[in-house]
Amino acid sequence: MDFTLFKGLILAAAGFLAGLGNSLVGGGSMVSLPALFLVGLPSATAIGTNRAAIVVLSVSAALGFRREGHFHWREAAGPASAAGLGGIVGAFITVSLPGRILDGVVLAIFYLFTIFLFVDPFRRWDLDHVGRKVNSPAIFYPTVFLLGFYGGFFGVAVSTLTIIFFKTVRGWDTFKSISVTQANLFFLSVTATILFVSRGKVAFPFAAFLAAGMALGGTVGPKIAVRIGERRVNLLLKILVLFLVTRLTLRYLGK
Repeated sequence: MDFTLFKGLILAAAGFLAGLGNSLVGGGSMVSLPALFLVGLPSATAIGTNRAAIVVLSVSAALGFRREGHFHWREAAGPASAAGLGGIVGAFITVSLPGRILDGVVLAIFYLFTIFLFVDPFRRWDLDHVGRKVNSPAIFYPTVFLLGFYGGFFGVAVSTLTIIFFKTVRGWDTFKSISVTQANLFFLSVTATILFVSRGKVAFPFAAFLAAGMALGGTVGPKIAVRIGERRVNLLLKILVLFLVTRLTLRYLGK
């Protein structure tokens, strides 16, 4: 788990692609997490380091929405608190599981989301017209807690899942759903990171390079998409994810 400049540059590049993917289609952790595994971090440390890097991004995104007048503090307070509680519980489960079991669970979830990446089961949903199907606090807050739990435990595509949930359950528009999701992401990332740090599961040099790459990718992502086309970016990300998941599979089988 020794840090080298070469590993840092690999993570910066992976972070750039993750930030690029997040700015366009979401699911950037499908790139950043496998990259952390492949530079030698154990699963729990890789998840903790990835979550620490995401804290920086979530702060930046939330402040950006606030500057644009799209941040809703009152609506965000309750869900963000529930997500924060879920995040620390999810992180606790992550650091408590035996390494071999956690590796298997992580790989299985990666397989699932790789299928989602190619099949895209949500593409036919008209989320702007789904309406309020469930709006009971007894269902809403436990579900937000579970999303936070998943974010602290693993976290791939948690932002996308949360946005879909807010749009379908609360009936919020896209900007409001995304801004409240960023608040959720911040709180669950902070609480989970605190737990990971307390258990020695954050590799800070790795997190710094990863966060820098993510920030750059998120900033220039839209410009790149305009120049080379979003379809080509999506294709690049799919190829990269297939490569990384294949490497993870070989790593798991080789243990």
